[in-house]
Amino acid sequence: MEDFNFWAPTPRELKLAEGEIHLWRAHLDCCDAVFREFQSTLAVDERARADRYFFPVDRTRFVITRGVLRELLSRYLGCAPREIQFEYTLLGKPFLRSEFVHQPIRFNVSHSHGLALFAFGLGRDLGVDVELVRSDFGGEE
Repeated sequence: MEDFNFWAPTPRELKLAEGEIHLWRAHLDCCDAVFREFQSTLAVDERARADRYFFPVDRTRFVITRGVLRELLSRYLGCAPREIQFEYTLLGKPFLRSEFVHQPIRFNVSHSHGLALFAFGLGRDLGVDVELVRSDFGGEE
């Protein structure tokens, strides 16, 4: 399996240029201290959503995904992760509240089997997807 550890660590401050797309990845299985730190950054509605997950692993992965999203956005926006406020589309996709944004940052998140992928750009919608490739899955030769 290919090793993806060549990705650079996250700088404290992030800046997007017009036409750039930044792509980040995160492993969603972590220790209790990291979980608690990310959980402390979530809004009330996000905590309530996390509590609705039946399986603890799914709850943990939701909290870590949303915590990492908040952490990355905070580095682009120059604020604390707790200060970030979201609104949601009819399908539940989060976006930054218009009065909060000083620049038109758009983002998308995908997660699968303990890995999350985050994409960020300026002024245009974008999408990202990550899926587990199973070697035991039968398909066309």
